Amino acid sequence: VEGMSLSIAGMNCPGHERFLNMKKGILGRTSTFKDILNRRYSYRSIRFAGMEDKRLGFLEAEFVPLDSSCSVEITSGINYGINNRPILGESNKRFFRVREIGREGKLEFLITDTLGKMHSICYWSCTECAISGRFRRISDYGFRVRLKKGQKMVLRKLFFVQRFPYNE
Repeated sequence: VEGMSLSIAGMNCPGHERFLNMKKGILGRTSTFKDILNRRYSYRSIRFAGMEDKRLGFLEAEFVPLDSSCSVEITSGINYGINNRPILGESNKRFFRVREIGREGKLEFLITDTLGKMHSICYWSCTECAISGRFRRISDYGFRVRLKKGQKMVLRKLFFVQRFPYNE
C-alpha cells in the first residue's frame, strides 16, 4: 500500500484480532493498519483448508482504505525461495527443486520435485479480484490498482496441491 508492506512488521497495527476453528478448518483475522502518515486501512482475511479433501484450500482477503485514496500493489504467488530452518549444526537445506512454473488456461501452476523422498508436487491456483462488487480473474504474478477512500477490494484465491511419484 503506497509502497509499504501491509503487515504487522511493516505498519503500525492498532487493531488486530485472529480466530481459528479447527473443526471447520478456518483461520481468519481482522486488522486495522496505520501507515507513517496516520492513514488507516482495514484488512480482513479468511483461510479455509478442505476438511474432506485436504488438497484444497481457499483464501479470501478484503481491503479498504479508510481515510484517503491509495495505490495498492498485489502479488499473490508461491514463494519457492524459502528454505527450512536449520537444526543446530546444520546449514540451510533445500528439500526440493523447481521443475516448472507456468499457466494452463486460467490456472497457474508450480511443479517441484522433492530431493529426499522422491515425489513431485504440483500446486495449482486461481485468483480473482472484485472492486465494487464484480469479480474477474487476475494473474498470480501481480497487478496494481488505485482505490478511493472507502472502496472495497476483495481477493479470492483457490488452490489445490497434488503429490505424485517422482518421474524424471
